[in-house]
Amino acid sequence: MAVADPAIAPLGTDEEAAGTPVSSDVVAQALRQELRPPGHGKGQAGLGAAWILVGFIAAAVMASFAYLIWLAGYSRSYFHVG
Repeated sequence: MAVADPAIAPLGTDEEAAGTPVSSDVVAQALRQELRPPGHGKGQAGLGAAWILVGFIAAAVMASFAYLIWLAGYSRSYFHVG
């Protein structure tokens, strides 16, 4: 999830404390980023990490079918009178 967190950037306080003012280009860029609506940046498209869950469920279903097939073959050979 792409979320802007303004607390992770010093927002020019380091430059001002050092005696070097922030350039107008940097101020304009920060203003554009702050005025952007939420969720306007790169979003995460598709299923993302949900593919792990889908793969796990598919593997569990396949293992269940394999077990049932093995169990059916075992029970036939166990009761086979021959």
